[in-house]
Amino acid sequence: MQTEAGSQTRVGQTEDGVLDLKHLFYRFQKYTWFILALTLLLGFLAYTYSTATFVKEYYSELTLAFIKTDQDLLQSDEGTMKKSHTPYIEKDVERYALLLKSDQAIEELYQALQGKYERQDIEKSITVGLTQAPGLMTVGLKGSDAQLIKDLSDVATDTYNKYLKILAPDLGLENIKMSKEPFVVNESKAVKKAFYASVAGAGLALIILSLSWAAKDTLVWPEDLEEKLGLTFLAEVALSSFDEPENFEKFDCFSTLGLDLEKSFSGDGGSVILLASALEDEGRTHVGERLARSLAQRGKKVLFADFNLRRSKTDALQNELEANPGLIAYVQDGGSVKALIQETDLKNFYKIESGGQSQQACQIIGHKKVKGLLEKARKFFDFIIIDSPAALKYEDIRVLAEISDAFLPVIRQDYVGVGDMVRWIKRLEMSGVDSLGAVLTKKDGRELFPSFKNLF
Repeated sequence: MQTEAGSQTRVGQTEDGVLDLKHLFYRFQKYTWFILALTLLLGFLAYTYSTATFVKEYYSELTLAFIKTDQDLLQSDEGTMKKSHTPYIEKDVERYALLLKSDQAIEELYQALQGKYERQDIEKSITVGLTQAPGLMTVGLKGSDAQLIKDLSDVATDTYNKYLKILAPDLGLENIKMSKEPFVVNESKAVKKAFYASVAGAGLALIILSLSWAAKDTLVWPEDLEEKLGLTFLAEVALSSFDEPENFEKFDCFSTLGLDLEKSFSGDGGSVILLASALEDEGRTHVGERLARSLAQRGKKVLFADFNLRRSKTDALQNELEANPGLIAYVQDGGSVKALIQETDLKNFYKIESGGQSQQACQIIGHKKVKGLLEKARKFFDFIIIDSPAALKYEDIRVLAEISDAFLPVIRQDYVGVGDMVRWIKRLEMSGVDSLGAVLTKKDGRELFPSFKNLF
């Protein structure tokens, strides 16, 4: 039996390697949930961490002036005597300012506070520095304990005055400016950190998706079949349609596919078509049965043979739980062809069940009785459609290729990497069997993300 498929471009002959933004953006939109999840997760974690670890820092500042106390007593307006004092702006004020951070000065403050706080906490809270104005210095009080900062600001001036008298009896300090209450000088910036973390999360998600896309380029749209595999696109089928009532008249794709198959073959006798997929759950069995039904409705005699002895699904599809001989029993125990081939509820549509699973699948489907069975079937049927196991997992597909006229790949959208697809299709072609084209299956009947498809 000759097919027109022999003129097709062989797999792997197409050029690839150009950055395909269409597929990349498809993956971004397909996994929008992943991008949002990672964005919200990192944002939430950053906000929670920032809030939980945030410690308020309180600040108060004193501005003190060095003064020199005169020994002469002056008459005041109120009739009392007081010492006069003048600003002290000599060069040694820097030395006195540094001494206010000495261990002795810290001890004086510790005693003034009556031991309520640790010495190291007091020391860490104090910063002393000179201003640009001669004789003026600032004492910055900063810490996470608001009460400590308030108490220090209350006792600092008097305590420093007493300590300075020890060093120079004629020197003193006058409080020029003091903060009324300690105030918070820092903020958690939790919202800002959450925003940055969210942006980082979105970026990380895009990077992960880009790397996964680069590592495993998949088939998404019909044109990918020809561009990446060199296969002719025949039909696009939604997997969700298989759960609907079997009104096959509305499945125009199967009618069109049936016409394509009729045109692909010439000559007399039945044609053996091998259905093949890289993995399970690509819709291979469903497509095969519906294609067989569509051909039967067009008046063709069709035999659908379940030669998938690894994982049989046709029993579940037909809800036939009663025992039947099946292919395994036919080969191992003997039996008539008439008993093996079962009628269905549709005229012209017949099928052969696998009869279960077997670890000796290759030996069974390669048995001479199977070849003889197909030779007899060719005389009575226009089409024999064979279901097969996952091509990437089992060698059964090569055995089945030897008894088939052509194979029909059933490829699930965005499911198997192009590299894996090329590998198993090339193996079939090397067995001397050509592809009729390919059927693309997808999760539902909607056009997935047409905006991105049309954008490029």
